[in-house]
Amino acid sequence: MARAKKEASKKTAAPADDARKYRNFPKHTLEAALVLPQRIQDEMGGKPMNRLLLADALGMSPSSSNFRELLSSAYKYGLTEGTEKAESISLTPTGAAATQQADPTARLRARRNAALTPTVFGRLLRDYANKKLPSTEMLPKILRTQYEVPSDLTAECASHIAANGRFVDVIRDIGGSPHILLDAESSVSKTDDESQESPPAREDAPSPSPPPPTTSAAPAPTAPAVRAPATGPRPIFVGHGKNKGPLQQLQRLPTYHLPNPSQGRGGRGESRKTHSTKGEGDN
Repeated sequence: MARAKKEASKKTAAPADDARKYRNFPKHTLEAALVLPQRIQDEMGGKPMNRLLLADALGMSPSSSNFRELLSSAYKYGLTEGTEKAESISLTPTGAAATQQADPTARLRARRNAALTPTVFGRLLRDYANKKLPSTEMLPKILRTQYEVPSDLTAECASHIAANGRFVDVIRDIGGSPHILLDAESSVSKTDDESQESPPAREDAPSPSPPPPTTSAAPAPTAPAVRAPATGPRPIFVGHGKNKGPLQQLQRLPTYHLPNPSQGRGGRGESRKTHSTKGEGDN
């Protein structure tokens, strides 16, 4: 009787033991695991960092389970080298590229590689490339039967796959359903490229018409200069005619005699009148 009870207990315990064999995927999502390599990049410029100092920079105890699990997740994503017993933790080439800020396109490419590094995640994403992601009801069952994920961890694994895929932009909604597009161009890198390059010209766009030829305008004719009238008293002209008024006015003017220069200073020469007493037209 006791033997039968013992055998029955073994049969009931077998499924539970089988369900908790081991965790074959990281405990953290890729976004959460990046916290550790990012701290190495920020604090040490990407150089190896002492494990104790790293734990202190993260605000964790070096011996705590949280730090050990975070360290394990970063390692499983291929971001870091060094375990919980290593003296220092260093970045892999993927981890360095995934945490640098100079090149957004290279950073996203490295993060995509990290998302595919865990065996379970990489296998499922590649198997369903360019296809619809299984529903939330079916994905845990597929992970259990096809990818050997422990039954009590299938829901967590499915959640990590969906979160990582959207984080690195390989899972997108098409027609209201999530699809896996591993070779799709990133919307982030595409936006960066478009901001730096001008859009190509359309083939059907009309070519710009050449500017009209410029003709030099004929210079406007310059108006002849108008001389300003002379100021001062107007001269009196003695002309021919019957009007002798001006001549009579001229004859009434006093007469001044000028010395003749041919007789020297002392002699008085023949005087010359300063005006004519007879007009040219008087006969």
